[in-house]
Amino acid sequence: MYEGVQDPGALSRPRNTFRPKKIKGVRHKICFGPAHDVPTWLPATDKYFYRHKSGRKQGMLVSRCLLCVNWDKLDSPGISGTVSARSIQPFVTELVHRIGKAEAARRAEVSPTTLLRILRATDNSIMIQKRTVRALMLQVISARRKNEVYHRADILGGLRSKKRKRPLRPVTSQRDLYKPTGDSDLALRKISRDRK
Repeated sequence: MYEGVQDPGALSRPRNTFRPKKIKGVRHKICFGPAHDVPTWLPATDKYFYRHKSGRKQGMLVSRCLLCVNWDKLDSPGISGTVSARSIQPFVTELVHRIGKAEAARRAEVSPTTLLRILRATDNSIMIQKRTVRALMLQVISARRKNEVYHRADILGGLRSKKRKRPLRPVTSQRDLYKPTGDSDLALRKISRDRK
């Protein structure tokens, strides 16, 4: 009945499931690998996929993305278990400096308390679940790719505020960057209070 077919289930799948498609004018390819909770469409470029080096598929993109191909080689594969908060603290700090604590927690769908535990970790005793680490790391990667850095006044005023009438301010100097633990913000507030 299924002569020559290695995967009988493949016959019941729609034919266009594995074909590349265009999303916003960019060719995308789907990845079913272990790094994704659900099958994910990624841009079909060398940035996301390796290419076959030999054989009849030479030069074509492989079926899994770079992250999924290297998933077993990573230090902590899988999404069950825990990781020390100190090991991811520099990345979370970068994310918070780029987009702020509230926005980072909202995008990664992580509790703000968990974010603060990571930022304040001083030793390896604080452990964070791997799925939380994965969500935060995906947001760090996304912010880096988009080169997302917001002005500190916009972060302090709330990026998602419904009262926002003006456009976001551009970051032009080092002073415009957000540092959640910096004393400069406190000093500026104190000076403004003293002037009143």
